[in-house]
Amino acid sequence: MPNEDFLTNYFDYATGNEVPDIFHKWAGISALSMCAGRRFWLEFSPDYVLYPHMYILLIAAAGGRKTSAMSPAKSILRDVGEIPICGDTITKEALCKEMSADDYEGIRTFKDPETLRISKFTQTCIFANEWVHFIATNPIGMLDFFTAVWDQPFYDGRTKNMGNDFFVGPTVPILGCLTTDIMTSQLKTDLISGGFIRRCCMIHSDDRGTPVAFPTKSTTQHAARERAVKRAKYVAHSDRFCGKIEWGEGAIPWYDEWYKAQFHEHEKVVNPLLRGYYNARHDLMLKVAMLLSLSDGTKTLEVKILKTAIEYIEGYEKHLPKVFEGAGRNEHAMVATQILERLRTHGKLPKKKLLREMFGHANAAELAGIIEHLTSTDQIVPVGEQGKPVYLMTREDYEKTLKT
Repeated sequence: MPNEDFLTNYFDYATGNEVPDIFHKWAGISALSMCAGRRFWLEFSPDYVLYPHMYILLIAAAGGRKTSAMSPAKSILRDVGEIPICGDTITKEALCKEMSADDYEGIRTFKDPETLRISKFTQTCIFANEWVHFIATNPIGMLDFFTAVWDQPFYDGRTKNMGNDFFVGPTVPILGCLTTDIMTSQLKTDLISGGFIRRCCMIHSDDRGTPVAFPTKSTTQHAARERAVKRAKYVAHSDRFCGKIEWGEGAIPWYDEWYKAQFHEHEKVVNPLLRGYYNARHDLMLKVAMLLSLSDGTKTLEVKILKTAIEYIEGYEKHLPKVFEGAGRNEHAMVATQILERLRTHGKLPKKKLLREMFGHANAAELAGIIEHLTSTDQIVPVGEQGKPVYLMTREDYEKTLKT
C-alpha cells in the first residue's frame, strides 16, 4: 500500500533534478506549514503557544537551483486551493491594509473537533524568488513586521494618516531565495536583524548536484504528487483533522532532557547572531516536529518524531557558520566570504586567477592580507608542488581529497 506521508511523497515527486536534496526537504516543510496555518497548535501555557507556520530562506550562490526548489511547493499549494499567495512585490503598508480588510480572502476559519470552538486566523503565503527584491521597498519595516506577528494572537498597526490595521491570528509563512553574497551584504548592513534570524530557518547549500540533462517526471513521481496533494488538502481543510497537538508517550521527559542539554551546549557560541538563533532553536525544532506529525496524520509528538525534527534542524545548522561568516564591521569580511564561496563552487582555483577575479573588490595588498588571514585561520589551504602554480582550496575540500 502506498505511503500517505506528505513529506515522503513530496520528496519523491520533487527530486530527480539538480536541486540539492536539502532544498527539496525544506521546500516540502514550507508547503506543509502553509497548508497547516494556525489550524494546529502546541500549547505550553496560554501565553506560550506555538503554531506550525515557518520562515524559511534558501541560500546558495547564483544558479544554485533555489527557485527550482520552490516551484513544486508553490504548484502543490495552488492545487490545495483556498490558501492565498502574496504578490511578487508588495509594501508592508499594502500587505497590512490587505490583510485587515473585512472581505480579505485569506481569513480562514475552522471548528475544533474536540471543543467545537470556531476559530479564525488571517493568512497569506510568501514565495519570494528574490528575497531582497521582495523586501526592497522598506526592508527594515517589512522584517520588523514579520518579527512582530510571529505566533502572536493579533496584529494592531497604527499608521500616521492611514488609520489602523488590525487582524486576528497573523499567519505569514515564507519561502524565500537569496544568494550568499546578498545574505552577507544584508547581515553586514544590519538589514537582517537578530529578531528575524531567531525565527528563520536559513538553509544553505553549495552542493551543485549531479548533472541531469532531462529532468522529467515518471509515472511513479506523478502518483506521489497526487498523494502529497491529497494529504495537503486533508491538513488544510479537513473538519476532523485540526486542533491541539498532543505529546506522545515519554515525549515530555525526553524533550525536557534534550532542552536542558542543548541549552548549555550553545552557551559558548561567540557570534551574537548565531547565539540569538540557538537561544530560540527549540521552538523551530518543535514547529518541524509538529509538521512531521501532520505529515504522517498522527497529530502527536512521539519521541521518534522529535528525533527526526532534530535531524532536520541539525542538517542545516552545520552550514550556518558559512551563512554568518561575512557578518560584522570588518570592511573586508564580505570579500573574504566571496573568496570562500568561489573556492567552494570551483573546488580549487589558481591563486593568481583568484587575485585577478577579486581585484575589483579590494586592492592587491588588501587581497594578500585577506588570503593570509584565511590561511592562518585554517579556512583555506594553498596546494601545489614547488616551482608550479599555487592553487587555493577550502579546508573542507582539501580534507576530502586526503580521504580519496
